[in-house]
Amino acid sequence: AIVLFQLFMLPDYLFLPTQAFLHLLALRLAVNGLQVLLILATFHPRLQGQRLLIMQSAALLVGLGALVALAILPTPQREIMIEAMVLIVVGIYVVLRLTVMRATLVVALLLAAFDAIFLLQAIGSMAQFVVSQVIMVCAIAIGLFSSYAIERQRRVAYVGRRQAELQARALEQTAHRAAEAQ
Repeated sequence: AIVLFQLFMLPDYLFLPTQAFLHLLALRLAVNGLQVLLILATFHPRLQGQRLLIMQSAALLVGLGALVALAILPTPQREIMIEAMVLIVVGIYVVLRLTVMRATLVVALLLAAFDAIFLLQAIGSMAQFVVSQVIMVCAIAIGLFSSYAIERQRRVAYVGRRQAELQARALEQTAHRAAEAQ
């Protein structure tokens, strides 16, 4: 997420006026600094049980950073942030390995904020708004289905491992009783 968020600096550098680029650079550095702190927090022993909540916060942070950029960018450059939101939505579902419900909560919050910014700042026409909504719904559907498949696969693998552990334990107990009987 950090690398992808930074990749969007290239078009910013190439096409934005200097002042807008500097504002966006400061925003990206602040968001990335907070992301790094959140990711490092997942390795702290006392926060191991909170990994999903921390990653959920990092995902929300990336999305909010993109939405702030959408709000402050000049009109011609706003389209790239709309496209970035699509990538962020899919990334939240697929890359971060959040549960389906956690990812959906983050995406719902980001979509509500996206809609508010789009409509309140009159970023585009109503036709552009509808098109962006259709694209977002498609991205959500792709992400949701992918996330569900990944989560289901993880659960099946867990059940398989658990059954194997129980079977191994039962075999060890049988072998131990047979050894005692001799």
